[in-house]
Order: sequence, then C-alpha cells, then structure tokens
Amino acid sequence: SIPAAWFIGLITLVGGQLILDRLLGFGTELPVVIEFAGGLFFLILVLLGKAR
Repeated sequence: SIPAAWFIGLITLVGGQLILDRLLGFGTELPVVIEFAGGLFFLILVLLGKAR
C-alpha cells in the first residue's frame, strides 16, 4: 500500500507546513522544525543513557 503511505506523508507535510505558515505565523520551513525536534529528542536520549 505504497500509494496510501505516499498520500498520508504528502498530506502530513503539506498540512504541517500550512499550520506553521497560516495558523502559527512562523516564517520557518517544516523540515527545520522536524530536524530541531529530532535533534532535541536524540540529545535527551543520549543524556538519559537510553541510546545505544
């Protein structure tokens, strides 16, 4: 069900970008926010000793 996964990913990314731009008024791109959140989560895992 590759087309379904592709469609869900597309809707998620476009919807997230629209939420950032229109509702929250942020001027940044969605991938920047995703990378920041992922990096922060990784640092928390490393500091807590849960990452391998």
